[in-house]
Amino acid sequence: MRIGVVELEVGHPETNLRAARRALEACAAEGCRLVLFPAYLGNVLSEEGMEVFLRFRRGELTRAAFPDWEELFSRWARETGVYLVGGSVLVPAGSEASPGYANLCPAFSPSGEVLLRQLQTHADAEERERGLVTGDELGRFSAEGFVVGPVVSTDVRVPEVSRVHCLLGATLLVVPSAVPGYSPWAQLAGLWQEVQQNQVFGAEACLVGELGGLSFRGRTAVFGPCEMTPGKSGFLAGFSSFYRDLTLRYMGDETPPELQEPWDVAPGRGTALTGEGYRILVVDLDPAELRATWQEYDIFGELNLNLYRRHLPEVYGGGER
Repeated sequence: MRIGVVELEVGHPETNLRAARRALEACAAEGCRLVLFPAYLGNVLSEEGMEVFLRFRRGELTRAAFPDWEELFSRWARETGVYLVGGSVLVPAGSEASPGYANLCPAFSPSGEVLLRQLQTHADAEERERGLVTGDELGRFSAEGFVVGPVVSTDVRVPEVSRVHCLLGATLLVVPSAVPGYSPWAQLAGLWQEVQQNQVFGAEACLVGELGGLSFRGRTAVFGPCEMTPGKSGFLAGFSSFYRDLTLRYMGDETPPELQEPWDVAPGRGTALTGEGYRILVVDLDPAELRATWQEYDIFGELNLNLYRRHLPEVYGGGER
């Protein structure tokens, strides 16, 4: 399956709307079957959505009007014929008496059908203080031979989320992300780590730029198990500054030859596109590669599945790969 992973540079809502639509059209033109957008996409496309995000940042627990973003994303998926993971959107939640916010990741089929609405399931102390309401279910959907598990925003720092997805059959983890500041090590401790621990593919789409007093500087990337990637780096794609920051700086002369030449997408894997306000990683993924990797290293065969069966179902629901 060919996927398109969109990095969006935040600006004025009208500019963001044009950039997101053009990025989606570019992905479709390249033959992408699934397109992933970054966190807070649904907020940065309109003035009303921006206001909800800013109120959340200010800790204002008040209800606010919000545009019909779901109809827009459904139409976009239908018009381009792709599986659309619409990033995430921070929406008003709770009641008039106890208002709050929820960070929701919607996914749509090529016909525009809503496949799932995945809520962020964990909140840190700062998010809870600002009124973030979390979900208690994890959903997946099937696409072109993959089972896709959305990991919403900072849930990528909670290993149980990815592990539960993969125990329930996920083979591709998708992360709509917005990373304040930038530390390659902190970001690797998120999705890269989860991909290696679960032997699946992973894609992370980052929002970049200034929003709500934060400077978002995350790196958009696609990861795979080390065994199938250049130089056993775990990288299938990542705008060259990401993996070169990690390899050339810290490995020096020991850097594998496959990583010494700059690339945004590993040779033979796809391409990278750039437009006004966006960059895209277009990457080809094959579930057969995962099956071959599992035959060489059956990581789930090393786990205590009985322990998971006893304790995880009461929180997340049960199952196994």
